[in-house]
Amino acid sequence: MGKKLEAIENCSRHNLGVALVPTLVPGINVDNIGGIIDSL
Repeated sequence: MGKKLEAIENCSRHNLGVALVPTLVPGINVDNIGGIIDSL
């Protein structure tokens, strides 16, 4: 299991809310901006 998913599951176990916020990073995921906007 990835560390990010593990962290989210740990928060859930302890009744802590998690808000996932998409972040654009030049050279990493800027080409996905359309998909990010469509998913909102």
